Amino acid sequence: MILLALAVATAAHLPGIVGAGNETCLRAMQPDFRDRAFDYITGVWSGLNMAGDTRTGYTVDQHVMLKDVVEACMAQPKTPLALAVLAIHMRYEKQGR
Repeated sequence: MILLALAVATAAHLPGIVGAGNETCLRAMQPDFRDRAFDYITGVWSGLNMAGDTRTGYTVDQHVMLKDVVEACMAQPKTPLALAVLAIHMRYEKQGR
């Protein structure tokens, strides 16, 4: 969570992040944006797994993973969506999920 707070405090847009990932969690969870956000979450999650040669999250239903990212977003609505996804992915990886 320190990573999330630092990033929010230091940058409106994250370098290298394109598209929905630069939106705040508050914006990403709005009904008119949520489908795009969910597509972004699953795409980035898959990319993280491919880049790290992991299967993080494969033991968890996709809806549970999305719910965990949404909960992280709602807890810190000013956080960029990309960092919320990264935080939950890292948590799952640490837990061996």
